Amino acid sequence: MPVEQKFEKLSQRADSETTATAGPQAFWPRAAKRLVKLFLTHADFFVMLLFLGFMVRYCLSMRLPVPIGSIDYFDTSAAVDMLAKAQKGIWLGRDVFFTYGPLFQKLLSWGPSKTGMSFGSFYIYLWLFHYSTIIVSIYVIGAFLLRRQPSWLRVFYLLLMVVFWMPINWILFGIKFLFPLCCFAIFLRMFPASGARLWSLCWRAGTAAALIAIGFLISGDAGLYSAAALVIIACTFLVYEHDRTSLATLAKYTAMTGIFFAACVLTINAAVGSALDFRFWRQTYEIVAQYRWSHAVGMTPEMTSIFWLAVSLNLAAFVWQWVVHLRTRQLSARAQAAWLAMLCFGLATLQTILVSSEHFHAAASLFPWIALSAALLLGATEVKLSGWQLIISLSFILVVTGVLSGPYHLFIPRVLFEDRSGITGVHSCPEGTYEMDQACLEPTDFQRLKAVRNFLMQHTADSDFIGVFPYENVYGFASRRTVAGAVWQNYVIAGDYMTQRQIDSFEKARPSWVVYSPEPWLSYPVNGIPNFTRTPSVWLYWQRWYKHEFDVPGGPMLLQRDEERGQRWNMTSTSVLVHRPQDIPANEEMVLPVTPLGDDWDFIQINLQANYPWQWKVLKPSIFMVWLHFDHGPDRSVPAIVQPNHSYKLWIYPWEQAELMNYFSSNAKDWRAASRPHLQAISLQCVPIDWLSVAPSRITIDDVQTVKLSEQ
Repeated sequence: MPVEQKFEKLSQRADSETTATAGPQAFWPRAAKRLVKLFLTHADFFVMLLFLGFMVRYCLSMRLPVPIGSIDYFDTSAAVDMLAKAQKGIWLGRDVFFTYGPLFQKLLSWGPSKTGMSFGSFYIYLWLFHYSTIIVSIYVIGAFLLRRQPSWLRVFYLLLMVVFWMPINWILFGIKFLFPLCCFAIFLRMFPASGARLWSLCWRAGTAAALIAIGFLISGDAGLYSAAALVIIACTFLVYEHDRTSLATLAKYTAMTGIFFAACVLTINAAVGSALDFRFWRQTYEIVAQYRWSHAVGMTPEMTSIFWLAVSLNLAAFVWQWVVHLRTRQLSARAQAAWLAMLCFGLATLQTILVSSEHFHAAASLFPWIALSAALLLGATEVKLSGWQLIISLSFILVVTGVLSGPYHLFIPRVLFEDRSGITGVHSCPEGTYEMDQACLEPTDFQRLKAVRNFLMQHTADSDFIGVFPYENVYGFASRRTVAGAVWQNYVIAGDYMTQRQIDSFEKARPSWVVYSPEPWLSYPVNGIPNFTRTPSVWLYWQRWYKHEFDVPGGPMLLQRDEERGQRWNMTSTSVLVHRPQDIPANEEMVLPVTPLGDDWDFIQINLQANYPWQWKVLKPSIFMVWLHFDHGPDRSVPAIVQPNHSYKLWIYPWEQAELMNYFSSNAKDWRAASRPHLQAISLQCVPIDWLSVAPSRITIDDVQTVKLSEQ
C-alpha cells in the first residue's frame, strides 16, 4: 500500500474519532441549524399557524354571553338552522337541500355541537370557522402557486391576501369560492407530465376526483367551479402540449378522473340513501340551475365602475407577465399553459358577479382573479424573475393595495392581540342589551325572540315541527323546534321541482304552528321581489291550512293549523283575457286586453312564457314589471321574476303587501280590506336589471286570470 494511502486512511480514522467524540456536543447546534433552515424554507406554513393561533385565541377568549346587538333575520336564519338541524340528525343533501352542502353543515356545526348549542356559541364558532378557513385556504393557494419561489414571497402573499384583499362578511362564507381556488392551484401543480406512468396518473386522477366531490359537498357552486378548474387546466395544456404522447397521457388522465369521480358519486349516493339514489345531485342541479334567474341582482353604476377597474388592473398584471414571458428564453410549454389557465379561470369566476352583483358577491367574485393576478406577478408560472422584474411586480402590488384597499379591522395588531376575556368576561350584558341564550341582544330582537320562544315551547313538543314565512328560521333555533320544509328557506324555491318538494314536505310534517312575518314590517322582499310573488304556492298553502291565533307584540303572527279551514277552503280562477295579444316587444309596456275586472277577486295570475336566446345562461335574464292602473289613487308597479323558456304562472297581489296578513283571519269576511281602489287596467313590461341583462326574444301571454279565495 503506498504511503499516501496509509496517511489518508489514518486521517479519515482520526476525523471519524473526532466526530464521534464531538457528536453529543455538536448535536444541538446542528439541530438548531436544521430548524432554522426548516423555518426559513417553510416560513409561510409557520406564519399560517401563528395566524391561526391568534385567531383561535381571539375567538375562544370571548366569554359568554357574547355581545351581538341586532340579529340579521335573513342570513342568520340560514346559518343557525344548520346547527339546529344537525343536532337533530337532519342533514343537507339527504333530508333537506340548500345552496350549501352536508360537509359545510358538518364543519359549521362541529364546534357548537361539542360545547352546547346556543346563540352565543354559534357566533363564537361561526367566526372561528369563517376566519380559519380563510387563512388555511389562502395558505394552500400560495403554497402551490408559489412553490418554487422563496418562502418570504409566500409569506408576503399570505399576509397580502388575508389582511388586505380577502372580502370578509361575518355571515356569508368565503369557503364557497376559496375552495375552488385551492383546487385550481392543486390541479395546476399536479397536472401530469407527458408520458407519466400509470401509478402517477392514478393518484393524481383520484385526488382530482376527490377534491371535486368535496367541492360539491360544500356547495353546488364550489363543486362546479372546482370541476371547471380542472377542465380549464386540461384545455390550456392541450393548447401547448398536443403531441401524440401528451394526448395519450391526457386521455388516460381524463378517463381515470371520470372513473374515480363516478366512484365518488356512488359513495355520496350511498351516504344519503342508496348507491343508485341520485337525489343529492338532482337537488344540487336544481339549486344551481334555477339560481341565475330567480336571484339575479343588478349591478349599480358604482359597482360597474369598480368592476371595470378591477378587470383593467387584472388584465394589466397578465399583460405584464406576458411581456416577461416574451423576454424569457426557452420558455416552457407548462409556463405558457399556466399563464393561460390562470387567465381563463379568473374570467370564469366572474360568473358570480354577473348573476348577483350586490357588494359582497361582487367582491367575492373578483377575489379569485385578484389572487391569481398577485400570484402571477410573484412568479406563479415558475419563470425565474430578474431583480428588476420582481421590483416592478412588488411595486405594482403595493401601489394598488395602498390606493384601493386597507387592512381588515380584525387583523390590525392592536385588535388581534386584544384580550377579549376582559370585555366579555363580566358575565352580564352591556347596558341597553339583554341576555338570551348566551347572547346579548338589542331590546327589540330580545323581546321578539323571547316571546315567540316562550309561546312555541308552551304550545308544542320538542319533536314538533313549525313553519315560517317568509324566511325567519331563527325562530326555530330560539325555540329549539325544527322548521319544516325540504328546501331550507322558502326564498330559494324556484321551478316546479323545488316547489313540489316543499309542499310535499309541509304535508308530511304538518307543523302545528307557523311564524308569519308580514311584509314590509317584519320582512322585506328578497332582491326586490315580493315574497308572495316569489313563492305563491307556499303562501297559499299556509293560508289554506292555518288561521291567525296570536300576535307577538311588535313581532310576528302565530298561525295555528286548522284542518276544517283547509277542507272548507276554495280557490276559483276566472279568465279575463279578451284575446291572446301578439308577442310583446322587449322593454316596451303593453296593456293586456282584459275584460272589466270588478272587485270580487283577490289575485291576478298571468300565464306566460318568455323565450330567451342562449346568452342569458352566461349573463342574466331581465325582470318583469306589472303595472297596475287603479280608478283612483296612484298607480302601482310590482316587480316579478319569470323562468326563462318555460311556461310560468306569475302571481300578483295588486294592493299593499301588508294586507295579505288579513287572509289568515278565521273569518273570511275579514280577508279583504273594507275599501280598496278598483283595478282598471294591467300592463306588462320586460325591464333589464342592468347592462348585463339579456332581453327575451319572444314573450307569449297564454292567459290572464283573476283568482278568488273563499270558504265553502
